[in-house]
Amino acid sequence: MLVHPSAWVGFVTIPSTENASLLLRWSMPSDSRDTSGLGGGLTFAVEPDFCSKLMPHFNDRRWIDCEMVDDAIHRAFASWSANHQMVSFVNVSSHCANDVAVVQCREAYGCEQMSGSAQDNCLAARGNCTRSCDAAEIVILAQASFPHSVVDTIAAVAHWDRLETNVSESVAVSDRGPRLTTGTMELRDGIIRRATVTFLRRDCYYLDSTFCAGLHRIERDSGSVLVYFSLFTMPFFALAVVLLAIRFVISVKVLLKHKRGWALGVRDAIRSLAEPLADIWIILFLVTLCPFLYFSVAQPCMRCDDFEASMAHEIGMVLGLGQPNALGNVNYALVGALNATNCMEQASILPGRSGALAALSPRPVGDDQPMMDVLKTRSVQPCPTADDLQGLNLLYPTCELTRQSAPLCFKSLENVGLLRLMTTVGLSLAISFMVAACLSKGSQWFEKIKLEVKRLADETAVAQQIAAVQIQARFRGQRVRREGSAVEP
Repeated sequence: MLVHPSAWVGFVTIPSTENASLLLRWSMPSDSRDTSGLGGGLTFAVEPDFCSKLMPHFNDRRWIDCEMVDDAIHRAFASWSANHQMVSFVNVSSHCANDVAVVQCREAYGCEQMSGSAQDNCLAARGNCTRSCDAAEIVILAQASFPHSVVDTIAAVAHWDRLETNVSESVAVSDRGPRLTTGTMELRDGIIRRATVTFLRRDCYYLDSTFCAGLHRIERDSGSVLVYFSLFTMPFFALAVVLLAIRFVISVKVLLKHKRGWALGVRDAIRSLAEPLADIWIILFLVTLCPFLYFSVAQPCMRCDDFEASMAHEIGMVLGLGQPNALGNVNYALVGALNATNCMEQASILPGRSGALAALSPRPVGDDQPMMDVLKTRSVQPCPTADDLQGLNLLYPTCELTRQSAPLCFKSLENVGLLRLMTTVGLSLAISFMVAACLSKGSQWFEKIKLEVKRLADETAVAQQIAAVQIQARFRGQRVRREGSAVEP
């Protein structure tokens, strides 16, 4: 758990000279009718072009659609709201899409009349129009690059409070004194008014955390999954290639040594390659399956980024949490449980200071990797852990005993990875069977050619024989007539 310590070097754009002695929080309004901040739930809007711009970068796009991407975004928000009674989110995407300021801004670009790179650049710029929607406190964009300087990552968060604010120098900390969820005021801390989550369009993503989570667990505990896949599939692939090469060499020899015509030679060569049918089917199946398993099943999980986990991570940044394992950052853990006695005063003391509930911790709390760790392709956590939950409770303390003790997690039951695996196996079976069947049919086809040639040859021979008999008969008849005419005088 990290909540903006003095050594903050993450990619949230907070002036380093001002954040040494404060935390960033969303404020809880004192008026129950005030819906700003945590009052009515944090409103978020996804830019209208988000899915269309990001979909080409999903490795499993053949099995997903924009509705599934939208569901993943909602689950990412729910992973935080389900773990805190005072934190909730409201989707205002539809409202912002029809907002007058947003519509006018989008129409001014005229991206539909462009093409190629010009249209891409136009769509990227048009995404910022969603920030004009006053109803949205959190805006989610997809861009080709970040509008401000950040470390190399797949997504970034910028806090801001005015549309004209340059996000490279956020003014979020200039507004001090958030009202905490306990009802007390913390004059030293900065208030988060608005936030933008920007996803890069240069990376590849996958949507199925369920299937890939197991591979990432193996990667974390035992070593490289891609190496294991290679070690498992390469012997079968190599054996199949060798057997196929041997059959091919034998078939070429049969063709070259054949003396009874090209049709019979090709037929016998194909037979030596394709028979028995079951053997060549298995060989071709292994030849096609092994590369498919590596490139279509394992590699997307290990080379691409978990979209849902990345989104949940960025929402944690929006709430004010940082990255415990980022260079220069420190990790904190609660040294005492929040209760009705310490929730008002001690909970607001900066971590590491005298009387604070949080102190330096060399390791994250619990055995799981925190979701707020720096995003890495091979190291993702789609669900909050105990460490993340502690950070959430410290930023937004409550005095009630209804705090979540164990983190809740929402995951999709749709296993796209399993579908991808089944499709890969089925495709390999189909391709190998079609090739084997074509070879078998080719052998039969050349057999038919041979029979047809033989039939034509036989018919030609019979016709020649009949013609010869007719010629001989005509010749004998002429000879008899000549002999008869010679005897008559």
